Amino acid sequence: MGPLPVLGQWKSSTEDSESVQLVDGAGLCSGRLEVKSNQSWASVCEADFDQQGAEVVCGELGCGAPAALQGGLYGEGEGQTWDKEFQCKGNESLLLDCDTSDRKNNTCLPGNAVGLTCSEPDDVRLVGGGSRCAGGVEQVRPGRVEDCGNCRLEQGCSCSSV
Repeated sequence: MGPLPVLGQWKSSTEDSESVQLVDGAGLCSGRLEVKSNQSWASVCEADFDQQGAEVVCGELGCGAPAALQGGLYGEGEGQTWDKEFQCKGNESLLLDCDTSDRKNNTCLPGNAVGLTCSEPDDVRLVGGGSRCAGGVEQVRPGRVEDCGNCRLEQGCSCSSV
């Protein structure tokens, strides 16, 4: 099988909020990464993507932190390949908010489509603190949020039901 065709279109994240998806995985938080451009989906080549990009995608999809990033993990896309290299810092809200540059090489060989597995969303969070490691502990359960008190993560705090 030869190289996949390259898609040469860019679409701003402000034009379409559903601009990334993970397909052929076990659920919303795992699969082959695809980016939407001009109403069609394109696979992203592993060489054009890194850990910071994975952090952005997992966050954009409402998943937890990246757990695995590997080319070909979830098969190859059928069709086009995204033609830009993502240069994320890791703090962007959307993948299409990341800087991009033209790919040095215009092909993505088979077996090199980004496969990404994000951890499942956390069901415990800290709220109202001065940093991401301090605040009130809340446990999210279907249909309710339980307040577990105030503490700092390094103190090892937890709810009695956690």
